[in-house]
Amino acid sequence: MSPSSPTAAACSTVASTSMASYPVKTSISVTPAATAADAPPVAEKARLLDPRNPLIVDTLGWVHHLLGNRTEALRLLVQALRGAPANPDIRLHLAAAFDAAGQIEAAERELMLAIKLRPDIDQRADVQELRARIGKHKQ
Repeated sequence: MSPSSPTAAACSTVASTSMASYPVKTSISVTPAATAADAPPVAEKARLLDPRNPLIVDTLGWVHHLLGNRTEALRLLVQALRGAPANPDIRLHLAAAFDAAGQIEAAERELMLAIKLRPDIDQRADVQELRARIGKHKQ
């Protein structure tokens, strides 16, 4: 695949979406699944090009989370975290996936670690929403 091919461009786009701007700022609760449904093939192609890149693995895990594929989302997000344990966005995604899977203690742990790594994310609406959901589950 040449670097200028449409597939390479799409894979590059998927890889870059895993950076801090995409998954978190789009809001954990309002990203439409219809948009996410188109992403797995592109994310899989990106992962084939760079299978050890934790940002690509994170993106694929986040897409599976948005599609409701909890087991696959958790598997991929844990794998991404192993590759980049100091990445607060991966920890935030993992917190949301743990919350969706009913693993509240793990969700809270990852959320707190994400905030510790980047304290300013605690001011964002999506993080506050996740924190509130986790708090409700704990009651």
